[in-house]
Amino acid sequence: MNEQPPNLDQMLPFGEKLRELMVQSYVSRGDLNNILKSRGIFIKNTEKRDTIPVLSSLLLSPEEFDQLCDCQNIREDNPKIITQSIAFSSNESLIDCIPETFSLHDCLDLEYAPYRVKGEPKFIPVQDNLDHIKMNFQVERTDLSKSWANEKKVFSGSLEIKKNEVDENIQILITHHHTSQETKVISSKISRILIKEFKEDGHIDDQKSLEKILFSSFSNENRIAYLLDITKNLDSPMLDFLGIVDLGISPDPKVELSRDLNWIQSEIKKMKLNGENLHKTFFVSRKDNHKCLEIYQLDARFKMLDIKGISGECVISFLFRDFQKKQDRESELEVDVTRISSVSPLRGISQNELRGFILREIEQKKMTLFEKYRSNK
Repeated sequence: MNEQPPNLDQMLPFGEKLRELMVQSYVSRGDLNNILKSRGIFIKNTEKRDTIPVLSSLLLSPEEFDQLCDCQNIREDNPKIITQSIAFSSNESLIDCIPETFSLHDCLDLEYAPYRVKGEPKFIPVQDNLDHIKMNFQVERTDLSKSWANEKKVFSGSLEIKKNEVDENIQILITHHHTSQETKVISSKISRILIKEFKEDGHIDDQKSLEKILFSSFSNENRIAYLLDITKNLDSPMLDFLGIVDLGISPDPKVELSRDLNWIQSEIKKMKLNGENLHKTFFVSRKDNHKCLEIYQLDARFKMLDIKGISGECVISFLFRDFQKKQDRESELEVDVTRISSVSPLRGISQNELRGFILREIEQKKMTLFEKYRSNK
């Protein structure tokens, strides 16, 4: 999200300065067209390349300018989540395990970084549960090479920690919510420092290590089985599986391809498939193909069944991002709600809050199935 300049309430830009604001991605063509319509100006083509020259020639009212500035507060980046776990051996509540002297700013060395953490974030209980805590924070990035409308951006992130019992063993689930590389880095630093503190205080066995859902955690067959189980068999009162709409796959160079896949032997290294029911294609439906394929992305479409009074459809993406980018086999699984289409307008809840409800719905099953399908137990 773009940060508003500190003297924005004293500005009323026009001409080229106004154009710098209108070309930003968070200002949609609908936002611009609504201002023109309110003035009784109607043009044939409503693309931004057509409306921006018209608006640049006008002097906006303070109210109209505020409408454009508010766009950056509405369209935030989609939150993505990464979940980790580690065995926990303390009977103390999580909130009591946080050192009294813990300070986020003391954990970070950002003196020469082009970003900073805003305010003084603290861990607080979630719904008064002392064994479920969360820290929300915002990171402000400054880029002096950008225009005045895009010089500063603010990204939201959070770190959530929750006690969880699995087969009479206690573990803590650590969930990173990030919207940028900066929030991802900061969340990871907080997690590492807390685990170090917990080990020093005896809350975590010194020999235990953090469990991550990595690309390398699965065999080729189990990776596909895991992603299919978490989507097709979600068994949720909120979400009903409709189909797989995107697949990212590459042939495993170390495995002889099945007869179905001989045609991709040397010509193709990666494939991105888009459709409606990709789980019915031979890539997925024929199990003898699974050992030959490295699946790094699966996007599934779900029907939303009255989530906070909202119904419609959404697409949830499961992605090993660093494998997609650079074939990194230590890539962690990221989960993201990439699209929401509701039957009626959202009331009393933002799209990102709705995304949070959806992501939490699959969180527990994601970790349970990881224990079932992981290869390096």
